[in-house]
Amino acid sequence: MAREFHITTVYGTTWRAEHAGTEAGSLAAHLPFGPLASYYGTSTDQFPEVRAARPIEVETAQFHRWRGGRLTCGQLRLFVLPSEQVVVGLTLQVDSALPEVADLLADCHDQQVRFADTEVAAWAVAVAQSCGIQVDQAEFTPERHQLVFAADLPTDDPKEAVPRLSYRSDLDYRPEFSHLTYPAELNRHRHAMVAVGPYLSILFGQPEYVASCAVVSATQAVASAVRLREIRHALYHILREFQAVEHSPDDTRSRRLVLEGITGELTRLELDLSVAVETPVDLGMLVPSPRVVEYHLQLYRSIGVGKPAENVSRMLRRLEATGRAALTAVESVERRVDEDRHLRWAVAVGFISVVAIPPSLILAFFGGSAAEVDATRSMLHPSYWWLYLMVGLIILIAVGLGLTLYAIQRRRNAAQRAAWRVTQSAART
Repeated sequence: MAREFHITTVYGTTWRAEHAGTEAGSLAAHLPFGPLASYYGTSTDQFPEVRAARPIEVETAQFHRWRGGRLTCGQLRLFVLPSEQVVVGLTLQVDSALPEVADLLADCHDQQVRFADTEVAAWAVAVAQSCGIQVDQAEFTPERHQLVFAADLPTDDPKEAVPRLSYRSDLDYRPEFSHLTYPAELNRHRHAMVAVGPYLSILFGQPEYVASCAVVSATQAVASAVRLREIRHALYHILREFQAVEHSPDDTRSRRLVLEGITGELTRLELDLSVAVETPVDLGMLVPSPRVVEYHLQLYRSIGVGKPAENVSRMLRRLEATGRAALTAVESVERRVDEDRHLRWAVAVGFISVVAIPPSLILAFFGGSAAEVDATRSMLHPSYWWLYLMVGLIILIAVGLGLTLYAIQRRRNAAQRAAWRVTQSAART
């Protein structure tokens, strides 16, 4: 028996656009949220915005598998997340029998849908470029999610059709081994059934505003999955950079510049992880609806964002700590090099002072108009030996003072090394 179904496919992309958060592009202006419209309107800047919405010309639609129904209308939307990610949503309203909807889902998932002889990805790229969105690649990412919505529970046994919709197969189905889950809050009514999986959500017998909220949750979850994969890939790239820096023959200045760039990139990735992956999970603080919040959390668990996000966050913290430690080590080396350079300059200046100052004192004495200076006597006359003894005594005092300070410093360093060895042996035991 043919019924009306709303099929929405959410495609992830690597495209970027500035999130304006304007009222014209708010979700409430494009999707019906019913009693929850005020909550979505109040937190517009924390939800996706609709950058573009294009109606589908039904007569030009072509499908690869689906033949058992009629397409009545549809729309292509471009969502821009607060993290500046772009997600494509394709919504089709069809009259079809429930088992045949599986073919339509397969066509949309595999992008085997054409409109006016244009593939859905190419059409989305053209719409994005017309809106000023930065498109770096024409293909969608592997992350995507589909939703099947019907206002009433189909007369056919929906639980028998669920395996066909989810697995695209008529094989024997054992519910205890399925990846689908059934949120309790959404399945309390006897004429409602909601099943959530990593690639498909089925919503039967729910109000229209619940379906709209589910579309928003799907866009957030798909965008989070895309950004999480990008962050993980960037972390592995940074890890290889760390290994290259450790074996690099470059000087410390070049290594320090590379490490500073790495720590800056890690800080940016940590902020992206918080804004694009971790923050969207907390929907309950924005929308006080048990049904919507439970679906949102269940969808994130089904897609598998939570645990990988924790692993990526832990890897991020470790890499950041390692980067700062490596940067500190390089700065310590540069500091020792500066200290050695200062020491060399101090030794050079001290040597020049030792050589130049005593003759300067003597020549200054003989060049003055003092009564003790006799122009008829030689500089080596015994009456001037007291001057040479005084200058020599000053030199001896300076040398003795330098040797004393050197001995004290060595003794202090030896005591510090001994204390460090005792601490290390105590830690090992």
